Order: sequence, then structure tokens, then C-alpha cells
Amino acid sequence: MVPNVKGLQMIEAKGRVTFEAFIEAWETSGSVAEVCHKLGMEKPNAYARATKYRGEGIPLKKFPGGGGRTAIPREDKLAILAKVRGVAVDTLETESQALLNRPKRQRKVAVTELE
Repeated sequence: MVPNVKGLQMIEAKGRVTFEAFIEAWETSGSVAEVCHKLGMEKPNAYARATKYRGEGIPLKKFPGGGGRTAIPREDKLAILAKVRGVAVDTLETESQALLNRPKRQRKVAVTELE
């Protein structure tokens, strides 16, 4: 363990984690915290890596209570956002539909075109 800037204890990273090591730890652990303990990773990094692999078509298991979709319906989420922004739900519906209908790889295509 090493202290971080805020004085909290953090696990010292064990170095580069291979694909094989990550998959084995993910599939044999009971929680993301356990994966992180085994590999010396931070939770956000473990979640990001699992999401990346799922995006590549690797069907990693999902842990209960984390990283999955919430049970709040989309309409309720839009209502909460509308309340926070102080606008009508209808004004968010168009923006929401545009996000739902955009191509999934749009960002990567845009970055590739700039290179």
C-alpha cells in the first residue's frame, strides 16, 4: 500500500495486467473489489477495461449492484434531468432520441478521420 495525495491508502499497481490475467481475475472473482485486489487495479480502471472488452464482443460477466443499468425507467431519468435543467421533458426528448439513434462507433470514426 502507498499513500495517495489525500492520505488514503492505495494498492500499489503490480505492473501491466495482461488480457489473460484480467479475464481470469474477472471471471473468477465475486466482485470488482476482488478483481482490483487480485490485480492491484483501481475500480474505475477495472470497469473501463471490462466495458472496453464487452464493446469488442467479449461477454464478460456482470457483477450484481455495479456497472449495470439501473432500474429507473428512461422517462423518469428524463424527468429528473428536465427538473434539474428547469425545462420541459419534451425539450429533452429530441436530444435523447438523437443520442439513442447515433451510430455506436461514431466517436472512433471521427477521431480516425482527423488523423
